[in-house]
Amino acid sequence: MPVDSKTKKSVKKLAPKFGKNFISVEDSTLVEKVFYDPDTKTLDAVFRRNGTRYRYYKVGAKRFCEFVLAKSMGKYFNEKIRSSYNYERI
Repeated sequence: MPVDSKTKKSVKKLAPKFGKNFISVEDSTLVEKVFYDPDTKTLDAVFRRNGTRYRYYKVGAKRFCEFVLAKSMGKYFNEKIRSSYNYERI
């Protein structure tokens, strides 16, 4: 295990959160799964239509919470996330 040179304590390498910690979305016709990492402020969305996955950058935790709690995740996504953040297909 790596050691932090300043504190001489063991440093645990954290496994990426994507792929393990996700929200499976049952009632959305647009979104199938959502992944969020609060440390990097990245939001991954897997779309139901073709299973494509996009990563959106610099998404705050408040915005993520509003998204997953929205009455219509698809509408919220299209209005508040899709064109408001830099993204890439992964």
